[in-house]
Amino acid sequence: MVADLVSLVRADHDFDFWLNAMDQVMGLAITDLDGVITYVNPKFSAMCGYPAAELVGRSHRVLNSGFHPPAFFRDMHTTIRSGSVWSGTIRDRARNGRTFWVATTILPQLDREGRIYGFVSCRFDITREIEAGETMRRLARVDPLLGVLNRLGLREHIEAGACKEPGGSADCALVLLDLDNFKSVNDNFGHQAGDRLLQEVAARLSMVLHVGDVLSRFGGDEFALVVGHSLERCDIEHFLADLTSVIEVPIEIGITQVIMSASIGFTFLDGGASNAETLIGHADLALREAKRAGGRTIRRVTPELLQDARRRSNLILDARQGLGRAEFEVFYQPIFDLARHECVSMEALIRWRHPLLGLIGPAVFTDVLRNFELVSAIGRFVRREMIQALGAWRRSGVFSGRIAINLTVADFKTTSLTRELLHLLHEQGLDAGCIILEVTETMFLDQKDNVVRAELARLAHEGFEIAFDDFGTGFASLTHLKELPLSRLKIDRSFIADLENGGCDRDIVGGIIDIAHRLGMKVVAEGIETTMQLEILRAMSCDYAQGFLLASPVCGCDVPSELERGRLTLRAIALEKKAQEAGTAAGKDGGSANFAHITAA
Repeated sequence: MVADLVSLVRADHDFDFWLNAMDQVMGLAITDLDGVITYVNPKFSAMCGYPAAELVGRSHRVLNSGFHPPAFFRDMHTTIRSGSVWSGTIRDRARNGRTFWVATTILPQLDREGRIYGFVSCRFDITREIEAGETMRRLARVDPLLGVLNRLGLREHIEAGACKEPGGSADCALVLLDLDNFKSVNDNFGHQAGDRLLQEVAARLSMVLHVGDVLSRFGGDEFALVVGHSLERCDIEHFLADLTSVIEVPIEIGITQVIMSASIGFTFLDGGASNAETLIGHADLALREAKRAGGRTIRRVTPELLQDARRRSNLILDARQGLGRAEFEVFYQPIFDLARHECVSMEALIRWRHPLLGLIGPAVFTDVLRNFELVSAIGRFVRREMIQALGAWRRSGVFSGRIAINLTVADFKTTSLTRELLHLLHEQGLDAGCIILEVTETMFLDQKDNVVRAELARLAHEGFEIAFDDFGTGFASLTHLKELPLSRLKIDRSFIADLENGGCDRDIVGGIIDIAHRLGMKVVAEGIETTMQLEILRAMSCDYAQGFLLASPVCGCDVPSELERGRLTLRAIALEKKAQEAGTAAGKDGGSANFAHITAA
């Protein structure tokens, strides 16, 4: 651009006008072949604070800030002395000592024979732009609420050599700290109270850290610390125990007090990790282990944890490839109407035919189901497969009931679930009433549960039946009964397992059935494995039964035989009950019973 401007100046007859224009917008300096300044314009003097008289006769070294290495200037001189134009950004030092940035273009001056006899330096002051960029970069690395480093800032701090001083890395630890049950503070007192609590926790952490330690906030209620510059390796767990005690001192929120606890995971910075993100991942593994232990726990990353993480990572990779290789299958478990002794619906269940592990269920690959991308893809696969199967069964007369499918939060955060389901049903000539969508309470613990609720309302409006799965295992299930468009409840198998022993579980199951019926809902009991469990539920007026006693999850081709097995099992149980009732009646009236027995024989 500068070269074009110089060409324009040479071509235009109003030479003085163009010189004046350049004086207004750029600093201009001319040197001889040896780099001695022969001319500077007023703009150049204004930039650096030196009057022209103090610059003429000197070289540009008078402006050297010391910021650039010698190689920077060697490259510049090599370029311009070869007759080429050099462009770049230079940090100079003004007469009063301040530094400033200039976008610079240096053009060699050539005589008629093409020999270089001097250089023209054109400069634009870009200090404001550079400083604004630095401010933005600095803000991008700082948490706005607490004023400490964020995840990006801490990562760069570690990679810049946070613990690289001699002997430092052996004693330095990366600590991840997550407040237990912080969500309840936001829910009960509001986000402003939650922010005040985070500020108080950050202040307490800062007070106990040593010189050279670093505090960071990763987001939400998760903090990260680089600690240990003045600690021996064996002292780190004692230090972290003291840290948790400081956090657990009551914190005033308005007119009340709350007591927080923390889960902590840590790793040493010499743990073999190649970069900061890997170190953070190691500490996060330990933190998750601490949270799984129930909170208020300290865990250090171990070789076993790392090996388990690699196993999970490999399993997720296998699952991603397995989807493409058609290794996943949909199995179906029939659900029977206890009054009619008929299969009225089936639950679609995912199975994985792993090349090494064989046929496995979700309990084996739970880590795969925590991966948002994968669980979303698996959900789409199951919905497509089960609706195609249902269409085929209805056309052939094999099965005319409904199919139930479990939903996850991931199903609500991609494309419109309602639109997808209606499209699949339309392809098979089916309507929304064919599908039962099962949800669990965990789906409503997410901060974006309003998205789930809104989509469920749309689904219910279109005619899909909504069922509440694993009912009774959460903390707020009763609240959901009145807030969600539910039409059936599924009692968790944990209550069914001890049903024969009487006591609390039998009372709870009876109470759930009674509440559901009062609210106009049907009830499904899952996990039924004994005849006695079935009869107890029948006596409680439970609507539907699901479990290995009646039918197992099977692949689509085995559905007809499994449906028949369930019907025969229910019929056999009913006949056995009648026989028992007949035997009881015979015991009460011996003569009549004996006569009836002889006649029947």
